[in-house]
Amino acid sequence: MSSDSGKKYSMEELMEKNKPIVLPKTENHPTEKEWVQMMALQLQTTKLLGDLVKWAEAYPPPPSLYGVNEHLTAMKGELKALRQTVEKMELAGRRNERRISLPRVSLPRPRLAWLWAIPILAALAALFYTSAIVWNNLLSPFLQLFQ
Repeated sequence: MSSDSGKKYSMEELMEKNKPIVLPKTENHPTEKEWVQMMALQLQTTKLLGDLVKWAEAYPPPPSLYGVNEHLTAMKGELKALRQTVEKMELAGRRNERRISLPRVSLPRPRLAWLWAIPILAALAALFYTSAIVWNNLLSPFLQLFQ
């Protein structure tokens, strides 16, 4: 049922209405005269392109910008140094209250003599553990007497 008209259509009528429109195929090939004109235009375009390439090769290359860039970077560096100097001059007259300076703590530099500390500490640890074992073995018979 169609929502537009309210009529009922059969399946064939619906197929007929929804059939795609087929256009006739036409093949357009250039005629011999048009072909000759296109080839002449192509030849003329190729010659112009060749002349353009020759002219571009004969044209001198643009000047190098290396010297200009080097000069600009030097000027940027000078400007940066000048700005820093101006800032230092402005800050020289007033007191900087926002900064807190803490005392510098310098740690001692390690030396080869410090390597002796490792075997000494290892020997002390071994002595401590062996003394604990000996003490426990000596006390165990006395503790059995009191039980």
